Amino acid sequence: MSKKRVLVSRIKSILILGLVISSFALPVYADEPKLVSGTLALFTAATSWLTGLIPVGSGLFLGYQAWLKSMSEDQAIIAEKNRLMKNVLIGAAIATTASGLARIILGFYS
Repeated sequence: MSKKRVLVSRIKSILILGLVISSFALPVYADEPKLVSGTLALFTAATSWLTGLIPVGSGLFLGYQAWLKSMSEDQAIIAEKNRLMKNVLIGAAIATTASGLARIILGFYS
């Protein structure tokens, strides 16, 4: 036989042996690893905290900026505060949506 056929037959033998061994060994490792379940619990706790803190923090920041805006008479400062408040609203909406979406995705794994 040629060297190529010998190599191919050895590779086939190794693959078949690997499949046979893995078919008996895989049920041993069927339990979920502790690292995965711990990470899942960490992400679940973090997203629940973020879902509560993002609206509260952005609401407080918006209230503070509105208070600063009401004390100013300069139109440039008022325009700056309006732009800042709009950006905070957009950022809070994106962050809350991302946190909620991550929570929904993690819900499928539990």
